[in-house]
Amino acid sequence: MIAGHPLPASDRREITRRLLACVIKPFVTADWWHKTLDLIEQMAREAPCYVMRFDKSGAIVAQLAALTKDP
Repeated sequence: MIAGHPLPASDRREITRRLLACVIKPFVTADWWHKTLDLIEQMAREAPCYVMRFDKSGAIVAQLAALTKDP
């Protein structure tokens, strides 16, 4: 993968695993975990996800702008 060129991610298990790694865990309760896991699973199913590589060139900025434009 070239820096600045996002690749669409389609493996929902991989997306879920990557999203879980980003969760900040405050005072964790069973209820909190259930709500968080439900949200992450919903995001993995419904939100477009991409694998991206960043470098110091700044090339990713244009790609992020293109991804966030309304169709």
